[in-house]
Amino acid sequence: MMGLVVGVAQWLVLRRYLPDTGWWILASALGWFLGFMVIISARGFIDPISRLLSHVGGRWPGFWLSVVTHTVIVAVLGVAQWLVLRRHTQRAGWWVFASAI
Repeated sequence: MMGLVVGVAQWLVLRRYLPDTGWWILASALGWFLGFMVIISARGFIDPISRLLSHVGGRWPGFWLSVVTHTVIVAVLGVAQWLVLRRHTQRAGWWVFASAI
């Protein structure tokens, strides 16, 4: 549901500036879902990273796990949205980076 909510909210703003962005909502929902699936399948890789960040950056393992997982999810979301955005601008590649940040 989160990808759908984010997609609708962004589309409400985006539709004023770029015509024909109806796929934005679907791309956002699918991107969020795929990002979540990446997190589930890469759990063995992500847990050690979050433990390392917790050891180096402080004693908040839940925070660091959230930082890592959400960065991956929104990066995948950004790629899905980029597929729609690239039809409207040549500089759409920055969107993936901006989403991950």
